[in-house]
Amino acid sequence: MIREDYSKIQEQKIKDIRVPAVDSETSEPEDLITTEEIDQLLKACKNSRDRALIACFYESGTRVGELARLTWNDLSFDEYGVKCRIKDTKQKKGQVSYRYSRLTLSQHHLAVWKNDSPDSFPDAPLFINLQDGSEITYITVTWLIARVQKVAGIEKRLNPHIFRKSRITHMIAQNYQESVVKNEYVEQFEYKNVQHVCLSW
Repeated sequence: MIREDYSKIQEQKIKDIRVPAVDSETSEPEDLITTEEIDQLLKACKNSRDRALIACFYESGTRVGELARLTWNDLSFDEYGVKCRIKDTKQKKGQVSYRYSRLTLSQHHLAVWKNDSPDSFPDAPLFINLQDGSEITYITVTWLIARVQKVAGIEKRLNPHIFRKSRITHMIAQNYQESVVKNEYVEQFEYKNVQHVCLSW
């Protein structure tokens, strides 16, 4: 068009135009985990630690680093479920902030794991590697997800972050107020990242 004089835009400026990068924060409905698939994953777990970890990881909306830092002292069991205190990994430097998540799906699984755990003292890590008692890592969680996903027969691609995004999306789809979702799950929450997914459900 430029060469045929249909456009007055300089050719070099046209060449400098770049296609926008794909928004990695955006997921489609089919990418997310359904509540039925969460049940499938729980049934595919082979021990109480795995069931408690999968249930808590999904329901609390934690990042892997936040999950790994949880101790038994961060859980308060009561008649309504479990109140989970989460240290926010996205806090500003020099500041310590917490958010609190109410867990109901996880209550039974956490109670069973507490009874089975070799160390459930208040300051002990909530989740440990069963082989050596060390703290869990990103690799631990990723490996566990891949293993139970295979047993459950779920073929979609799962990763730790999709658990968090799925939980937040489910809450918005259930008409929870945005302020509630922010306070319970993500202080640095971008509502627009999942809003379009909810509208597709």
